[in-house]
Amino acid sequence: MISILIPTINRSEFVRRALQYYAQTGFNGWVCLGDSSNEEHQANIRAAIQSVQDRLHVIYRYFPSPPYTNAALCLCELIELVPTPYAVYSGDDDFLVPRTLEKCAAFLKAHPDYSAVNGLSVALTLNGAGAHGEITEARSVGAQRLESPRALERWVGYVRQSMSTQYYVHSLDAWRRMYRDAPNVPSRYLGPEFLPGSLSAILGKITDIDELACVFQVNQAKNFGWRTHSLYALMMSPQWTASVHAVRESIIQALMEQDGLSREETQRVFDQEFWRHLNFMLQGHYRLHHPEPLNVYDALKRRRWLVEIYRGLQNRRTLPRRPIPLKRRLRPGEPLHDDFMPVYQAITAPPPRWHGVASVSPSR
Repeated sequence: MISILIPTINRSEFVRRALQYYAQTGFNGWVCLGDSSNEEHQANIRAAIQSVQDRLHVIYRYFPSPPYTNAALCLCELIELVPTPYAVYSGDDDFLVPRTLEKCAAFLKAHPDYSAVNGLSVALTLNGAGAHGEITEARSVGAQRLESPRALERWVGYVRQSMSTQYYVHSLDAWRRMYRDAPNVPSRYLGPEFLPGSLSAILGKITDIDELACVFQVNQAKNFGWRTHSLYALMMSPQWTASVHAVRESIIQALMEQDGLSREETQRVFDQEFWRHLNFMLQGHYRLHHPEPLNVYDALKRRRWLVEIYRGLQNRRTLPRRPIPLKRRLRPGEPLHDDFMPVYQAITAPPPRWHGVASVSPSR
């Protein structure tokens, strides 16, 4: 019932790793690859597809850049090729657990008032920037749970948490609506993430289940990331103003349709929350690129014990229980262990050698 949407550019070793993982775990859905790579990486990806073609369903399309200048434009085309009722996005360096994806699809089928559902997520750091190596850190990743009956309240919750929902399973109809207006938003982040994530929250409720669903690789050698780019740089680009106006109109229209609010009220809330969102991101990105204190709290960061006391006082009333440490949840005998081990083996295994370059049909 599931298709996995993977846009990629010049990262064939990660694509090869992902295809081998899904083939070995017996994934019986479809992997939809949107490739904007150069000739060498294209050839390697085609060879990787051929190596799993008897074990895995793959749809491959080449999207030259330009005109496909960001992942949203690629996804708009991939969505139309999906042969299943549900779909989910994945980065080319990430892993999704097939068994959990099927449970998420079954949940959506049984709960039509929900637009998206996901499971637990883990972020891994390797000792290098490649597709294979030693895992040096593993940590839990937060999840979105937006279950208000009002679309406006769900959208405000999404904007304030600022966590992407593309890794959540959605119906194909939801994916089409989420990316319908993306071609009008040429700016990175706004088009590929903020707009579809906002519409995901507006279209229905969002929740998660207690199963391992996503394993992210924290990879600093990406084509786009906040350590190499910043929101301020996006704001200085010539596409920014047009993108903001397009995002504003698309979200306002969707909120009005879902909640029956007036344009004046919807526009007021959008402007307030979007301004708040930009302010929060700008401060974070400034600290990331220029690590100097912006306020008293930042100035205390070197005094770690004071920071811990401050955090403890802030969180004492909002944390009813301490979360179970990730290491305990991944150890043998724990429910997450069996789903995590194929990921661990895919990452830590020595990279296989290429056995020549082969070509495949552009539709498989």
